[in-house]
Amino acid sequence: LQSLGQIYCSAMSPGSNGWVFVGGQKGVAVLRVAGAGAHAGKGWTTNVPSSLQDVNGSATALANMTWLKVPDIDDVIREMTVVFDTGTSNKPVVVALGAKAIYAFIADGSDATYQGKFKDTPASAMSVQTLLPTAFGPSERIWDIAPLYARTGRVLVGTTKGLYHVVFNTNAWGTPTEITDGSASLGSVASIHVTSPVLGAGSDWSVNPVFMVDCLTAKA
Repeated sequence: LQSLGQIYCSAMSPGSNGWVFVGGQKGVAVLRVAGAGAHAGKGWTTNVPSSLQDVNGSATALANMTWLKVPDIDDVIREMTVVFDTGTSNKPVVVALGAKAIYAFIADGSDATYQGKFKDTPASAMSVQTLLPTAFGPSERIWDIAPLYARTGRVLVGTTKGLYHVVFNTNAWGTPTEITDGSASLGSVASIHVTSPVLGAGSDWSVNPVFMVDCLTAKA
C-alpha cells in the first residue's frame, strides 16, 4: 500500500471471490491472492467472510494475499462505491472518484476472466471506463458521488454547477442528466448523503431513495 501514499477510502466487491479495494493519493489497490497457484487473483470464497480465516477458505491463503495496484488509474482517489451493471448480468462495478475524473471497472469475483485481471501478471486489461468532468459541462469540477439505485448502476454526482444522475450500463457510462429543484439548478453541490438507497435485490422497489445534498452557492 505504500505505493498509494495516504489512503482515503475503501470499497468491497460483493459475491463469491469478492475483493477489498482502497483508494489513495496515487490510485486504487486491490487485496488478492498473489503467486501462480489455483487461487491466484482471487479474493474471498464466501459472500462475506466471517473472519479473516475465511478468506479463500483457509488461514494459510491469507498469508498469500498482497495488495496490487490497479493499472490505468493514476489519480488521487477520494471516494469509492459499488453499483451493478444490468447490461452485463448484474456484474458488480467499482466506482472511484478522482481529482481528474470518475473511474469505473467491473470486478466480478465469480468470473475467472476478472480473477485473471488481478494476478501478478494480469491475464487481460482492466478496461477502466472514465467519466470526465467535461461530461457535465465546461469548466465543471466533480465534488462527490453516491449510489442511487445501485442495483441498476445509477450514480449521483455533485459538481461545481449542480447535481446529476448518470447510469453505468453494459460497461459504459451513460449521458449525465441534471437534477433540479423543479425549475432551477441546485448550484454547487459539495456533498451527497443518501439516507435510504435501494441497494439490493431484496429491497422494496416501491420505496424511492431519499438523498440530501449540501449546496455551497446558488447557480445564477
